[in-house]
Amino acid sequence: MKLSEFFELLEYGELANLSLSGGIDDEKGIREEDYPTLVSHINLGLSDLHTKFNLKERELVLQEYSSLTHYELDSKYAVTNTSSTEPVKYILDSETSVFNDDVLRINSAFNEIGEELPINDEYQPNSIFLNGYRTIQIPYPVDTNTIFIMYRANHTKLDVQTPDLNAEIELPAYCIEALLSYVASRVHSQRTSQEAQGTAVNLMAKYTLICDQIELRNMLHNSPDNTNFKLGVNQWV
Repeated sequence: MKLSEFFELLEYGELANLSLSGGIDDEKGIREEDYPTLVSHINLGLSDLHTKFNLKERELVLQEYSSLTHYELDSKYAVTNTSSTEPVKYILDSETSVFNDDVLRINSAFNEIGEELPINDEYQPNSIFLNGYRTIQIPYPVDTNTIFIMYRANHTKLDVQTPDLNAEIELPAYCIEALLSYVASRVHSQRTSQEAQGTAVNLMAKYTLICDQIELRNMLHNSPDNTNFKLGVNQWV
């Protein structure tokens, strides 16, 4: 969905008949001067949804160094970051897939032959450990080895200062209503009237309910109950 289309949904839906100026003037609807404020709310809402749900997953290739046991997933360690003065660049990104500090959660890790590595398992000698949401400890690194990290990625941030109405909002259709509620809640929360504050609370409750429904309906197909075990059980394979 384009940013302009999202603004239209807000203007004729959750923010209908509302002056974003907070009553300073009588002009209703979304104006160009309102874009930066709304885009900042949208960015926050997108980050919250991408944190709640695995909407975007990316791969990162990590070069091991025997002299290093801790690896921070920060773009200053990326080989494409020519402005960084770090002596060791262990994130092997490329110009077509630049690492841009979008790690929300590390999901899994694999070695060079595709075997999944255990995580935070002190009883496994090949286990890696997470010392933070984007810091990996490799107890026994080998110079010739690389690790493939699969991580939950954040959305591409929308430009707040000069919003592009043609910019794409990275979100599946079933999450749009949730984002509308989130953004509208933040808009109303900035108004001082008791009615506006009550509306903000109700909209955030609606946002939470929609997110719960997405999880309940397994829209992301990530529930173990979604797997079909019948073939194996009936010995058809």
